[in-house]
Amino acid sequence: MQHDQPSHSLSATSQWELAFVYAFVCVFTELKDKNIFPFPAMQPEELEEALRLENSQLVDDLLCSFLNNALNRKKPIAIQQCGKELTKMINASIKSGDLSWKTNPLYIKSFGALEPSDKLTILRILIEWQLQECSAIREAIEMPESKGQVITTEPIGMDSEKRNYWHFGDSPWLWREKAKLKTGCRWETVCRTLDELEQFTESLSDKKPEVSLALYITETIIPRVQNAIRRRERQELARQRQIMAEDLITERRLRPRRSARPTRYTFGDDYVDDFVEQGSEKDGSDAYESSSPEPEEKESQSQSQSRVTPMRSSARLGLRSSTTPMYINGT
Repeated sequence: MQHDQPSHSLSATSQWELAFVYAFVCVFTELKDKNIFPFPAMQPEELEEALRLENSQLVDDLLCSFLNNALNRKKPIAIQQCGKELTKMINASIKSGDLSWKTNPLYIKSFGALEPSDKLTILRILIEWQLQECSAIREAIEMPESKGQVITTEPIGMDSEKRNYWHFGDSPWLWREKAKLKTGCRWETVCRTLDELEQFTESLSDKKPEVSLALYITETIIPRVQNAIRRRERQELARQRQIMAEDLITERRLRPRRSARPTRYTFGDDYVDDFVEQGSEKDGSDAYESSSPEPEEKESQSQSQSRVTPMRSSARLGLRSSTTPMYINGT
């Protein structure tokens, strides 16, 4: 089962180098050796895309980690010095014959401006340099019992045509290796996504080698890939929440102090006049006039208010509110 390569993918001759770089990062990341400079977390499609860019943080991080390990550095190399050290490494590789280039391409272009296949070749040479020169990596390979983990990579199975299949890390990518007498081994990408991996498993025949391959993919690889996808989704959700929280805190810190006070409204005379006019238009033109009493009515109201209202007891006795004195028994 062979899938068409997307337009942005590397050439077929570069697929084995892509698998080689990704496998190296996966193996020694799982080792968790503190003496080895850590590698950035990545997936094959992320590395493939990063190689196409002129400026990529992922590729820069890989270069720095590879150079630090190859040179057995205790103190990390600054990113500004990586280009100088990389130039020295390429010159040494050309001189030893590890690279077939006649001249160092970094004399003409920056590393980011190189072709993706050339960048990948340099990363592969850096890995071989680490495997030979890095003391921490050499110790992990030669004395795996001290690290508690045996470092080995093997094919996960083969098909009826005796083609080996390789899988690394928790990625859904699956590579197929086919040996040819004239051109040597050729690698090709069979699956890139979880759906393609499941479809490939279903397409395998009932022959014994392919049954064993399908069983391993179904019971081991697919659950591992599914767990990794869920983990990355949780990490991305947590990252987005962290960004939202930081943005909210920054917004509050930058907000002026006066803007945090409660809003108060003050209405002037103009607002009251407008309010009265709106009320008169709604209830009729006579509403305001009838609500405000005339001067004569005000006097009568003030006089009536000045009179003493009789209580019940005084009303029964016939007492009236009057200024004229009352005489009882003719006195």
